[in-house]
Amino acid sequence: MLFRLFSASGVLFLALFLATPVWSDEAEVDLRSGFRQDELRWSIGGGGLDVLSELRWDNLEIFQVQGGSGYLWERPGSAFDVAVRGSAAYGWVVDGENRDSDYAGPNRSDEWSRSTNAADQGEVLDLSLAGGLQFPLAHGRASITPLLGYSYHEQNLTLRDGVQVLSDQELADQFFGVGEVTVPALGAFPGLDSTYETQWYGPWTGVEVTFSPAERFSLAGRLEFHLVDFRAEANWNLRSDMQHPKSFVQEAAGYGLVGEVTGQYALDSRWAIELAMAYGDWQAEDGTDRIYLADGSQASTRLNEVSWTTLSLNLGIVFRY
Repeated sequence: MLFRLFSASGVLFLALFLATPVWSDEAEVDLRSGFRQDELRWSIGGGGLDVLSELRWDNLEIFQVQGGSGYLWERPGSAFDVAVRGSAAYGWVVDGENRDSDYAGPNRSDEWSRSTNAADQGEVLDLSLAGGLQFPLAHGRASITPLLGYSYHEQNLTLRDGVQVLSDQELADQFFGVGEVTVPALGAFPGLDSTYETQWYGPWTGVEVTFSPAERFSLAGRLEFHLVDFRAEANWNLRSDMQHPKSFVQEAAGYGLVGEVTGQYALDSRWAIELAMAYGDWQAEDGTDRIYLADGSQASTRLNEVSWTTLSLNLGIVFRY
């Protein structure tokens, strides 16, 4: 956790440094807080099945704090200015639920095991840095800024308070062989403290448009397209046939689409309040799931896809200098 906090602080410090008047004619720093809701899903295939196992995290409620900074290097007489943006966000998972399902038939049929688990603990981290050329429009009341950037995102999730809600030992015996897999009995099972930690990182390109319909009020919209590498590491603490703390690692390539709309109201020449809403849709597919077995050997299967969606609403204050 300390490493993630120092990383976030480092990127924010870099953005603040770049925003000093030495480099720019106009700079701003903002601090926001609010709530975000995430959904995360992944599935693996194997044994001749399109979906062998699937996990879903639903209604992940997250309290988030975000800091950002930017500078605008104005170039009098030129058709464009130079802009840089930086942001760092950290959040705490306060509520959520997980479902873990295993199948013995095609198209998610013959489900032989299902558990529901609490997912109300964990943290998330988001870092981003970008720059581009800003083109003023409408006599300075609007602008358009193509951007190039790089971002890094983490979700560090914990599963606990497990409850087995479906248990079919006969189906498991037919698929794996008699005695190969023991399906937990129905009801709560103790000791669940598994973790699943993701990383999404890579370059992105996008565009930001701003417009000031009134003297004190401005609107900004940004759309980003990300190319990402996905990596996840899990510790399935109740699986005695797997190693700990690294039970399996997943890797895949994918993309992300992010959109944000921000409204600002200026209190005076330096201070403003803002309200921002952001949505992200991230996908990774056709990857690998590498399992680290307790006897020291490894096995691999197909990672079908990973899907992550996130929606946030944040209120903040802006300082310009």
